[in-house]
Amino acid sequence: MSDKIDFVLLWVNGNDPDWMSQKKLFNAVDAEGACENRFRDWDNLQYWFRGIETFAPWVNRIHLVTCGHYPEWLNREHPKLHLVNHSDYIPPQYLPTFNSNVIELLLHKLPDLAEQFVLFNDDMFFTSNVNSESFFKNGRPCDQALMGIISPSTMFSYIKMNNISVINKHFKKRSVIKKHPLHFFHYRYGLLQNLKNAILCLWEDFSGMNDPHLPIAYNKKTFEDVWAQESELLSSICNHRFREKTDLSHWLFRYWRLMKGEFTPAAQVGKTFLLSTDDRQNAKIYAAIRKGKYKTICINDSDMNIDFERVQKELIGAFDAILPNKSAFEI
Repeated sequence: MSDKIDFVLLWVNGNDPDWMSQKKLFNAVDAEGACENRFRDWDNLQYWFRGIETFAPWVNRIHLVTCGHYPEWLNREHPKLHLVNHSDYIPPQYLPTFNSNVIELLLHKLPDLAEQFVLFNDDMFFTSNVNSESFFKNGRPCDQALMGIISPSTMFSYIKMNNISVINKHFKKRSVIKKHPLHFFHYRYGLLQNLKNAILCLWEDFSGMNDPHLPIAYNKKTFEDVWAQESELLSSICNHRFREKTDLSHWLFRYWRLMKGEFTPAAQVGKTFLLSTDDRQNAKIYAAIRKGKYKTICINDSDMNIDFERVQKELIGAFDAILPNKSAFEI
């Protein structure tokens, strides 16, 4: 198997007037799936590229997936950069789409995508050195089979339930764990999570899996395998222009490989933070960036009530402290 590892980054400029006009043409019924903070631009993408160049220069290729707009500062001629328009791989009947689930469900169709790739959202950044074995070992993604319980409350929890329902349709829980015991009970998971997995073994079906909101390593073959089994269902989801409670997500492919034992148990590659109206909480994020405390961090924008301009300024200041110089991905 090739040892090449690609990065895939999904990005949208929520301030693009053409994009906003097109979005407005399609009435987003569900406010949760189309709210402003799902699309607003923090103007910090340059630090994502600086982090790649500084902390993960081993990457083979970067596929930047957008609806056709790009940052003005981007060096589009960089030899490692592959600019991908949605129309380059998403069938025309599903376009335009404002649903990140649709964009991710079809990633295996990206032109020239390596068999091994890591999926990023634009709120995930490198803040210290990371090697390729943090994502893949012997061609298998590094991951954790951490069981959990889904509590249906938000749209995302319903989507999780949809994913796990497909898994329970194709896999018998006790057979999976019996076949891959060391994938579900591993010292890297810690005592409490191993105990939680043991307790949840008492249930006949899978009640959920923990989802790290961090960069996720994938084999392209996993996407192809799931599509071969559930093409009709996945195709129906691709008709959803905005997120819906009936969606499936890329986590389905991750669950699938966990069930098949096609991963290497490993420590998580980073930490997720939630931006808040609490300045003390946000200060922890700024400090983690400045200290390079984690290999990767996710800065989740989930609160519309934050002081956007002030928090944005603080975040950019923190990133600039560790990545002050332009990368070759910038003009």
